[in-house]
Amino acid sequence: MLRMFENGFPKPKTALVTGAAGGMGRACARMLAPNCALALTDSNEDGLARAIDILRDDENVEIVSSVTGDIRDRNVIDQAFEGAGVDMRVVIHTAGVASVQADWRGIIETNLVATAKLLDALMPRLRPGSVVVLIASSGRFMVKRPSKEMLAVMEDPLAEDFVDRMGALLDHDSPGVGDMAYCYTKWWVAREVQRRAAEFARKGARIMSISPGVIWTDMGRRSMFEGQAGFMLEETPAGRWGRPADIAATAEFIVSDKASYLSGSDILVDGGVIARVLSGEALGPAAG
Repeated sequence: MLRMFENGFPKPKTALVTGAAGGMGRACARMLAPNCALALTDSNEDGLARAIDILRDDENVEIVSSVTGDIRDRNVIDQAFEGAGVDMRVVIHTAGVASVQADWRGIIETNLVATAKLLDALMPRLRPGSVVVLIASSGRFMVKRPSKEMLAVMEDPLAEDFVDRMGALLDHDSPGVGDMAYCYTKWWVAREVQRRAAEFARKGARIMSISPGVIWTDMGRRSMFEGQAGFMLEETPAGRWGRPADIAATAEFIVSDKASYLSGSDILVDGGVIARVLSGEALGPAAG
């Protein structure tokens, strides 16, 4: 469902935020509001309405459109871009699910296939100065590099049988397949940023990803307390939860002119936990 708004406060450019009802999406929208008109989308209609109400409590916030719908639906993606209009210069794609929210199939469809659809729909809409930020995850470091067979399957994420082929490679009947699916879909996101950087540059645009660690969002809390990632917080060198504002602040830098030489790479915002992994220090209950 597309809703258009006319508030009478034109801004020089528009920013599209997906997953705008979630913690990171709301924080990114709030960060962008002083400098951009906002186009927002989320599958949670009530949550999106609440996010809009909160944003409108701030002075001079211009919300040009909102779209309620599943980001897996190409029609929803097209409506979101239509609502953002020709002045869209920033896209922050935070929409995604973890194993506490969806099964392995839903994770692959939402985190990977929907992101591929969004990027393909975005390419003809890029303009000089466009900046795109995708949300990957520190979880991508928790799995081995994909096999050659999986890499070959990942080459065509919009193939009709893609999800089934990925599920077979992940052994979809095994315990923990949801977490594996999550980590590999986020691995794909970070790699896709690398793969698309040159194509973006030819259009005068940039693309980056952010890999959050344990962040104090509804999804983050459920993953810690209901899922298999509870040990991550106590293993984080920073000694605290990450905040949605930490992700928004990183995104703010990426979309600014100060980051104009950044493209095709990922920024870890995880309190240092992956540094421990890469240094060879064991994590988890057995580490002590």
